[in-house]
Amino acid sequence: MKKAKKISIIVIGVLLLIGLMAVIFVYDPDNMVFGNNLRSSAFSWGIFGGEEYKSIEEAMPKVAEELGDNYEDMIFLHRTTTGNVEKIFMLDTMKKEGYESSQVRGYEFVINESGTYTYQGAKSRVFQYSNMERKHDWKTTVQADLCDSTNRGYKKIMNAKKIYGVLPAWGVSDTPEVEKMLVDGQTVDHVVEIPLEETTYYLWIINDLQTENDAKDIVISVGGE
Repeated sequence: MKKAKKISIIVIGVLLLIGLMAVIFVYDPDNMVFGNNLRSSAFSWGIFGGEEYKSIEEAMPKVAEELGDNYEDMIFLHRTTTGNVEKIFMLDTMKKEGYESSQVRGYEFVINESGTYTYQGAKSRVFQYSNMERKHDWKTTVQADLCDSTNRGYKKIMNAKKIYGVLPAWGVSDTPEVEKMLVDGQTVDHVVEIPLEETTYYLWIINDLQTENDAKDIVISVGGE
């Protein structure tokens, strides 16, 4: 009986620790900026070991299904590899009576030494939705999109730099100015156009964010300023 009680206490302790890590990972009050996009981020990083896939083509439908994403309805936007990190960007649009939305889903995988892929987590940017009011300028929105990458949990608690060796960052903007954008002096690696019916949006990607600043302290400028 005592042994069973001891095991229960250990299990509860582990669950509390995981829960605490999740809270710390999500809540970083000193690093919060709000922009025009709605953001979400969820990472597991294989605490108990993740499934290894032979290819991204094999992985994506299975990962999307587990996450409840409509993979068959999504549109491929971009795929990029930096070191041992593979990032897949998909466009997900939804139209219902009286409501429509568009979001980019960025899936992150680690490329293992064996050449297989392990899913690590995904970030989302809902950049267009019904009756949205764009209250913020594009530079503030870029800073807001950087919050997930500069989050202390992503960088330190989950050891992004250690596991990946790089610090991926990306976002969605409604201005082509991001093509010439500097993030604390660092240029953007990729810009992908997302043409919708009324507006063209721009997915910007930095393969390895160099700054150590919190998102709110990052200076967004345009080349030549």
